[in-house]
Amino acid sequence: MMKATIHTITTLLLLTLSAMAGPFLKVRTERQRAIIDAQVPPNMELRLFVGDDSLGWSAAVPQRGVAVSATVEGSHEIRLEDGSLGKGFIFRAGGSTTYVAITPGGPVPFGEFIIRDDSKVTRNDGTATFADIRKPDGMLVPVSIGVRTVQPHANPGVVTASSPGAATNQSHLGEFSPVRFRILEITQHGDPVNGQQTTALRVTPHYGKIGTQSHDFRLRHETQNPTVVTAIDTGYDIRTNTIIGVQVSQHLKIGP
Repeated sequence: MMKATIHTITTLLLLTLSAMAGPFLKVRTERQRAIIDAQVPPNMELRLFVGDDSLGWSAAVPQRGVAVSATVEGSHEIRLEDGSLGKGFIFRAGGSTTYVAITPGGPVPFGEFIIRDDSKVTRNDGTATFADIRKPDGMLVPVSIGVRTVQPHANPGVVTASSPGAATNQSHLGEFSPVRFRILEITQHGDPVNGQQTTALRVTPHYGKIGTQSHDFRLRHETQNPTVVTAIDTGYDIRTNTIIGVQVSQHLKIGP
């Protein structure tokens, strides 16, 4: 199977500038919600993760060395691939919202998402553990957040949506390990780019196996709905319901 490469787009966060230079993280919980205030130095990121650091989601920070405010809370209204509502949690930071589904067989351990009491939040070396996923067998999988050195990471099972007014001049593209998406809708529009037809794709996270076909796209963000992306220089027969493997290989910034 061909290696699939796709640039996944995350909307930039609205951030508050701070004069602090070093890493800083403050986490408290109340009313089943975690409230986070962090300072993100250059070459670092605010990262939410489940279990060890191999499964997590990073806030897109366009300018390092700034203050970031964020919240994490459980939800029973996460929109799933089949259109139904399911359980999971929501990670909000500035103008960006990440919805993470917890489903049987999904990338996130299946179970109940539980925010800890504030007195039970643990902190160690720039990381705070503030919640757990309680699996059906009673095992607790910790959920943590920290200011970490920027590294390639996966953002599995995620749909990222921007709030009104969160538009920026540039789109931030992070580095991700393979993720799976199903193409829901295809729209060809506008002028061809470099002799190729520009194609808009509406996609949704997919938790099954990657199909035998894979595709290689460059993407451009042309809408406030991040589930709609534009494929440029596509040399493939794109069809709806195709499962595509996704892997971003570098950081890029593309103009609006």
